[in-house]
Amino acid sequence: MKVCLTTVVSDDLFQYYIPLFVYTAKKAYPNYGVKIFLRGRLNKHVRKLLNDMKKLRMCNPHFQVYEDYFLKYPKRISICNTLRHLLPADKFEKYDYLYITDIDFLIFRHEPTLGRYFQKRIEKTKLPYASFRGPYTRPRRPQITPAGWKGKYSRIADGTLMLKIPQWFNKTRGARNVYNRIVKKGRNDEFDFHPAASYREYNEVMLYRICVMSGIKTPKKKNRFVNGERYDRNYRDIHLGDFKFRRGSNPKRMDSLITKENIKHFKDLEKDETWLKISKVCEQNKTIKSMLGKLRHYVRKR
Repeated sequence: MKVCLTTVVSDDLFQYYIPLFVYTAKKAYPNYGVKIFLRGRLNKHVRKLLNDMKKLRMCNPHFQVYEDYFLKYPKRISICNTLRHLLPADKFEKYDYLYITDIDFLIFRHEPTLGRYFQKRIEKTKLPYASFRGPYTRPRRPQITPAGWKGKYSRIADGTLMLKIPQWFNKTRGARNVYNRIVKKGRNDEFDFHPAASYREYNEVMLYRICVMSGIKTPKKKNRFVNGERYDRNYRDIHLGDFKFRRGSNPKRMDSLITKENIKHFKDLEKDETWLKISKVCEQNKTIKSMLGKLRHYVRKR
């Protein structure tokens, strides 16, 4: 089974997450592909670090960063996450499964593996994808959807989304072509009047609408797959972005998001000298330094 991990990244502070993501992904799953699509160019610090990671074999060197991608699309609050659903199918032809995620995740190895876990869900549901339904009410966006995240504003989590290749691309081609035009022009779709990628949750709402337009079943219960099975939070790994928002200062909330298994994985990672060298360079960015600092503090307290 050939699996690829992918995401779309802006060329601002978010590019400092790339080495952290690549290193943990390749450490966890050396045989998985990693393809990052960057809206712009790597800066000299990140470029040098990624080159060193390949040259000095600080990790499995088979990963790719595509620079200057999606530059013709307008800048919007959710544009990078939205573009994850408009990735070119030909870049993934040699893979069986494509995992779409956020660049600020730390990836850990689990048993069964990430690929096997989602493969089983896809086989059970007989659908070309596997992910779970998002929240019904949070965060509140009365200016977007006063009634909450339901009906045409339903959300499917797309930071933990596995696609079956080529079935997903074939089944959703028409809907993705429609959204490609809409997103590029910055217009709204036929469901409402909000411009594409204009609010933070747009990408998950768009994923739901792509499924509806393509005749693909969608999950109905929060945190559950289409067949009602609950999502195993071990496979959520650790999301550094959690420590950027209010939930990062809520210990009970974080305890529900970060499992004991992933706490152990992170503690083991912190003993890895190569990880420490890579993270030290990335912590030149104050935001990432703050996130990792908060995560380390949380782990010590936990």
